[in-house]
Amino acid sequence: MLTNGTLLTEAESAGFELLLTCDQNVPYQQNLTGKKIALLILSTNQWPKVRPHCARIARIVDLVQSGEVVRVDLAADEI
Repeated sequence: MLTNGTLLTEAESAGFELLLTCDQNVPYQQNLTGKKIALLILSTNQWPKVRPHCARIARIVDLVQSGEVVRVDLAADEI
């Protein structure tokens, strides 16, 4: 099991460009300075709430820039 800091470092070293998570605290718990991996933070991990927003999430994934932290509120009406 990897801690968040180790997970981010290992994912970045393995060539991952984005980490999709529901852990709202990652930006506060980790020093993201100099990280190239982007973080996409969903407001929930409950599939019935995530599913209707899959196309929206995919569009956001396409737009996220290296090192960026983006929060996605899945309670929003926009799909």
